[in-house]
Amino acid sequence: MQRLGVILHLSRNHNIVVKLENIPKIGDYVFDRNLKKIGVVKDIIGPTFSPFALVKCESTQAQLESGVVLYYSAPRRSRG
Repeated sequence: MQRLGVILHLSRNHNIVVKLENIPKIGDYVFDRNLKKIGVVKDIIGPTFSPFALVKCESTQAQLESGVVLYYSAPRRSRG
Protein backbone atom coordinates (compact mmCIF):
# COMPACT_ATOMS: atom_id res chain seq x y z
CA MET A 1 0.00 0.00 0.00
CA GLN A 2 1.45 3.35 -1.04
CA ARG A 3 0.32 6.93 -0.64
CA LEU A 4 -1.40 8.11 -3.83
CA GLY A 5 -1.95 11.79 -3.09
CA VAL A 6 -4.49 14.37 -2.03
CA ILE A 7 -8.01 14.86 -3.43
CA LEU A 8 -8.40 18.18 -5.27
CA HIS A 9 -12.02 17.95 -6.39
CA LEU A 10 -14.71 15.90 -8.12
CA SER A 11 -14.86 16.30 -11.92
CA ARG A 12 -18.02 16.78 -13.99
CA ASN A 13 -17.81 13.10 -14.95
CA HIS A 14 -17.86 12.18 -11.24
CA ASN A 15 -14.20 11.15 -11.23
CA ILE A 16 -12.01 12.09 -8.28
CA VAL A 17 -9.09 14.32 -9.30
CA VAL A 18 -6.00 13.54 -7.19
CA LYS A 19 -2.70 15.46 -7.05
CA LEU A 20 -0.19 12.60 -7.22
CA GLU A 21 2.68 11.98 -4.82
CA ASN A 22 3.52 8.55 -6.30
CA ILE A 23 2.69 7.32 -9.79
CA PRO A 24 0.27 4.34 -9.85
CA LYS A 25 -0.59 2.10 -12.78
CA ILE A 26 -3.94 2.43 -14.50
CA GLY A 27 -6.24 -0.15 -12.93
CA ASP A 28 -4.70 0.05 -9.44
CA TYR A 29 -7.18 0.08 -6.56
CA VAL A 30 -7.62 3.27 -4.52
CA PHE A 31 -8.35 3.30 -0.78
CA ASP A 32 -9.22 5.92 1.84
CA ARG A 33 -7.39 6.35 5.16
CA ASN A 34 -9.49 3.55 6.69
CA LEU A 35 -8.27 1.20 3.92
CA LYS A 36 -11.76 1.00 2.42
CA LYS A 37 -11.68 0.59 -1.36
CA ILE A 38 -13.22 3.62 -3.02
CA GLY A 39 -12.31 3.19 -6.67
CA VAL A 40 -9.85 2.46 -9.47
CA VAL A 41 -7.24 4.63 -11.22
CA LYS A 42 -8.71 5.35 -14.69
CA ASP A 43 -6.20 7.83 -16.13
CA ILE A 44 -3.11 9.89 -15.37
CA ILE A 45 -3.13 13.42 -16.75
CA GLY A 46 -1.16 16.64 -16.64
CA PRO A 47 2.53 17.42 -17.04
CA THR A 48 5.12 14.81 -16.07
CA PHE A 49 6.57 17.06 -13.35
CA SER A 50 3.16 17.56 -11.70
CA PRO A 51 0.75 14.72 -12.62
CA PHE A 52 -2.84 14.12 -11.57
CA ALA A 53 -4.92 10.92 -11.48
CA LEU A 54 -8.55 10.44 -12.36
CA VAL A 55 -10.12 7.88 -10.04
CA LYS A 56 -13.43 6.22 -10.93
CA CYS A 57 -15.33 6.16 -7.64
CA GLU A 58 -17.07 2.87 -6.80
CA SER A 59 -18.11 3.68 -3.25
CA THR A 60 -21.13 5.85 -2.53
CA GLN A 61 -20.22 6.24 1.15
CA ALA A 62 -16.62 7.41 0.73
CA GLN A 63 -15.52 10.74 2.15
CA LEU A 64 -14.65 12.71 -0.96
CA GLU A 65 -13.62 16.00 0.58
CA SER A 66 -10.86 18.15 -0.81
CA GLY A 67 -7.59 17.56 1.04
CA VAL A 68 -8.25 13.91 1.99
CA VAL A 69 -5.25 11.62 1.46
CA LEU A 70 -5.78 8.49 -0.66
CA TYR A 71 -3.70 5.31 -1.00
CA TYR A 72 -3.29 2.73 -3.76
CA SER A 73 -2.36 -0.88 -4.30
CA ALA A 74 -2.10 -3.13 -7.35
CA PRO A 75 -5.00 -5.58 -7.79
CA ARG A 76 -4.26 -9.17 -6.83
CA ARG A 77 -3.60 -11.43 -9.78
CA SER A 78 -5.12 -14.89 -9.79
CA ARG A 79 -2.91 -17.90 -10.40
CA GLY A 80 -3.89 -19.93 -13.37
